[in-house]
Amino acid sequence: MTLLRLAWFALLLPFAAFAVHMGWHTGGEIMAGHLTTNDFFAHWAAARFTQSHDSVGLYDFAQLHAFQQDLAGGFVKKLPFPYPPVLLFLLAPFGLLSFGWAYLAWMALSLGLYLWASGTRHLAWTVLAPATVLGLAYGQTGLIVAALMVGGLRLLPTRPVAAGVLFGLLLIKPQFAVLLPFALLWARQWRAIGAAAVTVATLLGASIAVQGVDMWRTWLAVIAAHPAYVDGNVTHYGKPNLLGHMLVKGFSAEAAHEAQTVLFLAVSALAIAAYRRPMPLAAAALQACTLAGAPYSILYDLPMATNAANALRDAYPTPWLDAAVATAGMSMPAVMTLTSRFTWTGFACLTALAVLTAYRALSSAAAAPPAVPAP
Repeated sequence: MTLLRLAWFALLLPFAAFAVHMGWHTGGEIMAGHLTTNDFFAHWAAARFTQSHDSVGLYDFAQLHAFQQDLAGGFVKKLPFPYPPVLLFLLAPFGLLSFGWAYLAWMALSLGLYLWASGTRHLAWTVLAPATVLGLAYGQTGLIVAALMVGGLRLLPTRPVAAGVLFGLLLIKPQFAVLLPFALLWARQWRAIGAAAVTVATLLGASIAVQGVDMWRTWLAVIAAHPAYVDGNVTHYGKPNLLGHMLVKGFSAEAAHEAQTVLFLAVSALAIAAYRRPMPLAAAALQACTLAGAPYSILYDLPMATNAANALRDAYPTPWLDAAVATAGMSMPAVMTLTSRFTWTGFACLTALAVLTAYRALSSAAAAPPAVPAP
C-alpha cells in the first residue's frame, strides 16, 4: 500500500470524528425538543402548512412564521420558504408524519439518492465526507440537489433522456443548474436538452394546475428580494464563497457581489470550455465550477464538491497536488463548521478544485479522440 493510499485511509478518522460530533449535537437538539434549530423544520412546516392553508401563504413570512410558532409551541427563528412551488411535490408526504419520523425518512431518501448517484467506489469517503454529514445534520436539500446533478452527469453518456429528466428536476433549486444548459449545448447533448425542457414544462404545468399561477407570481416577487434577506440574516461564516469571505472581512456588499460575479464568469467559462464531452473529469469540473461561482450557497450545499474531489482522485491517483486539492475540497466544510477563523478556505478550496478539475478535463479532452454526440 502506497503512502498516498495510507493518507486517504487516515483521512477517514477525522471525517468519522466530525460525523460523530455532528450526530451527537443534532440528535441531542432533537431529543431535547429543539426542533426549530434544524433546517428540516422549515421543510416539514411548509408541508404541514399546505394541509390547512392556501399554499400562496407560504410566501407571506408573517403568516408562515405565526404557523411555525404554533407548530413548535414557542419561539421560532426566521425560517422563510424561498423555494420554487414545485418543491412542495417532494415535501408533501413528509408533512403526513411526525417531525422525528419525517426527519429520518428525509435523511434516508437524501442519502440513498446521493449514494446511488455517486456510486460505491469511494463509499466510505462519500458517506463520511463533511458535506454529506452536514447535509444530513441540517436536513437541507443539498444531498438531493447533488444527486440530481451527479446522477444526471453520470447517466449522460449512455442514457441522455434519463439524464435530462434529472436535470429538469433541478427546478427545485435552479441556481445550481445555471451552467448546465450552456455545457449541454457545447457538448451537443440534444436529447438530454429536450428531456430536460419537457421535464421542466411538465413540472410547471402540473404546479400551475394544482397550485395556481398566483403561486408562481408570488414566488417570483419573493425570490427577487431574497438575496437581500440572505445578505442581512444568514451568517456569512457559513458561506463557502468569495462573497461570504469578503463580507466577513468588512467589504461592502456591492464590492463583494462584484467580485463574486467576476469569479462566477471566470469559472463558468472554464466549466463550459472543459465540457467538450460527458467525461468524468468534465462533469467534476462542471460541479466544482458551479459551487465556486454560486453567489448563494451554504456549507450544506457542497456534496457536489465531494463528488468532484473523488473524480479528481480517480483520474490522477498519484500526483500529490491533485490529492491535496481533493483533500482540501472534501475537508473544508468541517473546518468552516468548527471554526470561524478561516473563512478564506471556502472560496480558496472550491476555486482550486474548480480550476484543477477543469485543467485536467481540458488536457484529457485534447488527448482523446474526437467526440461523438449522443444520438
